[in-house]
Amino acid sequence: MNLKRKKAEGFSEDARQFLHIAFGIFIIGVLYFLGKQFTLLFLLAFICFSLLIINLRLIRVENPFDFIFNRLERRGHFPGKGALFYLVGLLFLVSFSFSPTFERGTIAILAVGDGASTLFGRRGKNPLSWNPKKTVEGLAAFLLFGFISSFYFFGILGAALCSLVLGLVETLDLGIDDNLSIPIAAVVLSLFLNL
Repeated sequence: MNLKRKKAEGFSEDARQFLHIAFGIFIIGVLYFLGKQFTLLFLLAFICFSLLIINLRLIRVENPFDFIFNRLERRGHFPGKGALFYLVGLLFLVSFSFSPTFERGTIAILAVGDGASTLFGRRGKNPLSWNPKKTVEGLAAFLLFGFISSFYFFGILGAALCSLVLGLVETLDLGIDDNLSIPIAAVVLSLFLNL
């Protein structure tokens, strides 16, 4: 891979993660100001719209959103895969969370913690022993930024516990996208903690 392409892919990965973080924060705002029902409808509509755009991409019909795919999509992956799983994960989390505080806090961890883990982890030099595709730096970033972003919602103990559990889930090679595994783990965690 030449240096110019590597830099372009690095830029697109960083941009993708900043968009991941910003969209999660946006959804927290939508939840707070417009409520759960509106957020569910918004996410469902956004998923339907995304499926339409992905379908147009697959059948090679030009559309105004091609520039997003051209700039942000990972090479060699199903078009829109990460974004679609992120939307489905958010929909799952909002659908099955029974506490507004818990859903906002875990969305903050999913958005900020997971985004930071990729930003720092792909630059990391120390692979994890249980998953060499992930790095110690990525896990540390997830824990730190997950904690910081969820502290307002959970307090010290809750933010530390949720960030730790969801951070460890993110490092596991479960065969499913972490944009799905983290929300599923969060809902299971909420059942155990009775939140």
